Amino acid sequence: MRFSGWITSHTYHSLSTSSCFLFVMSKYSPFNCFMMERKPEVERRLGRYLPMWELASEVSEEWQAMSNSEKMRYQRLCSQQGDKLDSYGVPLRLREEENQMKKQEARDMQHHIADIVNKYHSSGGLGLLPFYVISGSFYLRMDEGCYVPAEISLLKFSFKTGIIREFHAIVEPFLPVSYRWLAMKHSQATHNLLPKDGADGEKIKQVARSPTQVANRIKNFLSEDYDKCRPLYTLHSEVEQVQQMLHSMTGEDKLKVYSLDILFQHIHSVLIRKIPLHVSTGVITESLWEYHVGIACKWHIDNEQDSVRYCTMSCVKQWVFLMCRHIGMVPAFGVVPEEGKHYPVEEPVLSTVVNLPLLMQNLNMPDDISSGIISAIPTSSPVPQEATLGTCHHRR
Repeated sequence: MRFSGWITSHTYHSLSTSSCFLFVMSKYSPFNCFMMERKPEVERRLGRYLPMWELASEVSEEWQAMSNSEKMRYQRLCSQQGDKLDSYGVPLRLREEENQMKKQEARDMQHHIADIVNKYHSSGGLGLLPFYVISGSFYLRMDEGCYVPAEISLLKFSFKTGIIREFHAIVEPFLPVSYRWLAMKHSQATHNLLPKDGADGEKIKQVARSPTQVANRIKNFLSEDYDKCRPLYTLHSEVEQVQQMLHSMTGEDKLKVYSLDILFQHIHSVLIRKIPLHVSTGVITESLWEYHVGIACKWHIDNEQDSVRYCTMSCVKQWVFLMCRHIGMVPAFGVVPEEGKHYPVEEPVLSTVVNLPLLMQNLNMPDDISSGIISAIPTSSPVPQEATLGTCHHRR
């Protein structure tokens, strides 16, 4: 849902009995100034990000209860705001300031990653340096870049040790009624975490946790590294998405999310040769183990094996395994790769051995047809005669 302007307390209309409203306004209003002033405090109190429509419903009663003299302050502030607005009602000046801030943060991230890699490489400790790799999927992307988190996976990893610790959590869905259809459509096309019926709902309820519970578990998993603000790494294209989801759950900006693509680019540059960013991205997003069931979370393995490529645990493990594979563990760190730590555990595959002559005889197939088929079978691999069907185990 898009807003044609910022919100006024006198011009919103209820669309349903749910908490969904449509706000229409063509210019900046005193109520907008009041909302933006109250926004940080309300979000801290609720412990999550609030879209504009929900923020308005939270503070509208407080605004109505204010005296005219109290509202005069916001009227004066409003008169000082003559900026043009974008389609969301946000002043273009603020958008430009936000863009400049993001560019500066991207430059700072580049420098910080380069400093870390160069420092530990020069001291010989790059192989032992632990990294946190994170992936997050969502139920829904709402207006203003607000994501409703669905699943979070986090690994502690170093090149010499491989995967050290794992964290996984499914988040209870918090969805406005009017967005339910969009969320279901996205879920069915990706992770399939949103219940389709009552039976699925019970399965999810057994494992899902509230955003606050997930936030506390993440803090416990990171332990002292949470207070040290050690960065978490995810795909370059998903940095803002994961950052916003973490902020909505923790209510803090303490956790920094950096680009895994840039990290691998710098590591590859100091160990082997320089590569551009798009090559680094291509390496860690290769589809080699995309459908490898054994690296997914338990819920996807037990319930949705067709969706394992979208499982966040599968994603983080693929990324670190692919980095190990392309770096070359023996020449780079003198480490022999370990199964389950540096590459996936191989999966047993069931194959069937068929006694074709006996099977055709049981099917009463005409002799001229069956003899023609049997004559085409290579004689170098004789088929066992003692059974019509047998099962043997292979590994891939």
